[in-house]
Amino acid sequence: VKHDTGFFDNLITDVGMNRVGTVTTNSTSSIGSFRTLCGRFVVGSGSTTPAFTDTALAAPVAFASSDPVLDSESSSYTRGWYEITVRHQFGQGQAAGNLSEIGIQHTSTSGPLWSRALILDGAGNPTTITVLPDDFLTCYYTLRIMIPQEDAVFNIDVDYDDDGIVPTVVTARPLGANFVYADEGWGLQTVYTSYHANLRFYTGGLAAPTASEPLGSPIGSYTSSFSTVPYVTDSHQRFITRTNGLNEHNSSTLRTARLNALMGCWQIEFDPPLQKNNTQTMQLTFGYSWARA
Repeated sequence: VKHDTGFFDNLITDVGMNRVGTVTTNSTSSIGSFRTLCGRFVVGSGSTTPAFTDTALAAPVAFASSDPVLDSESSSYTRGWYEITVRHQFGQGQAAGNLSEIGIQHTSTSGPLWSRALILDGAGNPTTITVLPDDFLTCYYTLRIMIPQEDAVFNIDVDYDDDGIVPTVVTARPLGANFVYADEGWGLQTVYTSYHANLRFYTGGLAAPTASEPLGSPIGSYTSSFSTVPYVTDSHQRFITRTNGLNEHNSSTLRTARLNALMGCWQIEFDPPLQKNNTQTMQLTFGYSWARA
């Protein structure tokens, strides 16, 4: 006999929201990032209404003995989000009991709680399911990352030292938004600091969000290796810094950057274009913010 509850909403806890700012995933796969950032399934028998301040299930019954596996993932700019679905099957009798709550928790039942929900029936009401000693329990969890549908435009002052400060308009737009890959398109990723963390400049402007590169010609090669700026608890903002050396990205037309180091792939246009020569280093700080949807 198979009983399917269907999907129901959960909430990401305050602890989970802050983990996006403190955990560096540095993974080439979204499932790897999920395991590092979010954790494993946990089920319980509590009935307390979930709250953002929750740090554990009300009454844990079973914590998954292994990491979840990838069930599916997809990304669509037209749809408006990237999503990953993971699953785990508790062994026979491992989750036996009357279950009424479920969550995603890291390390153990005393570890950081990413999310929590009461188990709901088809009508959206809290319910209890009974798992017998000879039953298997399979759990699924879907996480969505919304892909911005509008450009982010803001003003900065670029400091060229002896050459003065140049007011510059910055426009950021998603890139590779239909491409499912954590380090090249859209996937689950907090930040990259090495390995596949890439920055490259182009002479042209912004391309469509589904394109793989900005317009124009690439300038030089990709540069990698970023450093993280310390996260401020509850700020829900994360920043990374890249310093280009004397022989990197030397041009008077550094118009648009292609950045693979944050949540999603981005193209970032500078107007007027940045300029750099082989007597200068260039320090750039990039960041993003997040919120519950």
